[in-house]
Amino acid sequence: TVLALAEDPNFRVRRAAVQALPRMLGSATLDDVKRRLLPRFVALSGDEMYRVRKASGECLVDVSRALGVLPWRIHFGDVWRNGNASSDPTGENGENAGDHRNRSLYRLRTKKQIGELHATIHECHEIRRRALCAIAKKLLEDSNKFVRYGMMQFLGPLIASFYPLDRGSMVGGMGGLLYPGAVAEGASGGKHNNNATGTLGMG
Repeated sequence: TVLALAEDPNFRVRRAAVQALPRMLGSATLDDVKRRLLPRFVALSGDEMYRVRKASGECLVDVSRALGVLPWRIHFGDVWRNGNASSDPTGENGENAGDHRNRSLYRLRTKKQIGELHATIHECHEIRRRALCAIAKKLLEDSNKFVRYGMMQFLGPLIASFYPLDRGSMVGGMGGLLYPGAVAEGASGGKHNNNATGTLGMG
């Protein structure tokens, strides 16, 4: 396995293991990420061979993006329906044809499920902020100039990875398709929990 290869005596094998870990993070469970994969990545970022440390810095952006997508894969992996939309032109409760066709493409989420998604997003963001920022800082102060310069090249993309490109696709921004009544709550000034989980936590 990749975790076993991460302890290989050959530095080229360990470097390849570092490069493979981001793909594993995106398809693993949150428990495996916290207990097995991320600790191994942190350990490799402090490897005795500078080429392994440099590779870990180059992979930080991919790790950050994988952790950003993980909550959605866990909780919304089955949100899309298979099959064609209903041909009913009005839909339920007098909805217009467009709204009804759109709703037939999604599986509606309950408020509890939305809450669980929010909690996982926040947890993954805190993992990213604590672990990845600490690794980046350490590599920027590395004794080897190639490691430092390599991390400098990826510092901008790493910071950008903490900010969602399309906030309209976040929870509550899908036209009320996630759970019934979302639009009504938004229109009536309902409470929205904005804890800046799409940023570095500043501001």
